Amino acid sequence: MAVLPLVVGALMLVVLVAGLLNYFGNRQEHAWVMIPLLQAYTQSGEFTVMKRFRSAVRYNIIYQLIIGFFALLGLIYVWYSQGSSNLRAYVMALSNSWGLVLVVIFMGYGMVDVPRLLWHKGDNARELRRIAFKTSVVKDKRQDTEDEVLNVAKELSVVCHKVQLTDPLRPYIDQMVKDFPAVRGIQFPSSRTASPIPTSQNYRTDISGSGLGSTLGSSRDTMSSGTGGRKHSMDGLVPALITEKYLADLHARIKLALRMNDRWTA
Repeated sequence: MAVLPLVVGALMLVVLVAGLLNYFGNRQEHAWVMIPLLQAYTQSGEFTVMKRFRSAVRYNIIYQLIIGFFALLGLIYVWYSQGSSNLRAYVMALSNSWGLVLVVIFMGYGMVDVPRLLWHKGDNARELRRIAFKTSVVKDKRQDTEDEVLNVAKELSVVCHKVQLTDPLRPYIDQMVKDFPAVRGIQFPSSRTASPIPTSQNYRTDISGSGLGSTLGSSRDTMSSGTGGRKHSMDGLVPALITEKYLADLHARIKLALRMNDRWTA
């Protein structure tokens, strides 16, 4: 019976919050379920609509289960440590603490940090020094993203070289190369005059010819470990057995690398 008031209060709180969101918000502009699904859908590396949708649903279900699991563990811990009689008081204390933390944070920004930032922007010399300091950080981030794009471009080029034209997975690779023309322009450090992925539309014939093969061959010859002079083959970038799951993961990594590169470049 001691739990009944807590359950009733929680239900009333949910109804109140839903009513406020419905009154002040626009349900058409704020898809609380669709936005996480669409976010996971766009980040998925699958190659068909249904597989992307299933991947997005599976990702969100796993995420919600993890959050719910830890919340349930915390509730069970409080139940056994504080007892059923103190559970409601403990939850109220947590709610009040969270509200006070939000008040302190927002008041700190609104009354101190924002006015101070506006005051400092009036000092041109100080503002130039601040921008110069941030520029070095942004430049390092942009360089890291460029390196990541180069790495996934190398990996995709090796996949293009290993998978035959008659392989059932070949259309997925063709789609990856077609959808991301920026990857075709990435060059290896050891061969600045050639692209790891042919830029022409007829890149199918180049794979078996001298276009991609010569690039990969020269890259293999120049990549060494630095310890004992033992050479590393670029085939080590990809697994021995290329599967659809691996291609989906590589597709997602390419999308993320290009998106982060565009962000830090901007």
